[in-house]
Amino acid sequence: MLAAFAQHERRLIGERTRAALAEKRAQGVVLGRPRVLPDAIRARIAGEHGKGVTLQLIADRLTVDGVPTARGGSRWHASTVRKVALTC
Repeated sequence: MLAAFAQHERRLIGERTRAALAEKRAQGVVLGRPRVLPDAIRARIAGEHGKGVTLQLIADRLTVDGVPTARGGSRWHASTVRKVALTC
């Protein structure tokens, strides 16, 4: 009986959370972590990816050019470039 009640409560919490987030979005509140990668780098990645350049080659070029990652690192990885390309 307790397990059934706990499951029901989890569903209610999820519904309240979804409703609250939807309300915040409707108010224009930006949710999530802010982007820290400059728009110029995001545009560069999107442009090269749009031309069919591989993710690994884009990462290698960014590393060679000394472009810092969003967290200040010096080495780019294809998986990082992929995540940026998907959000552009």
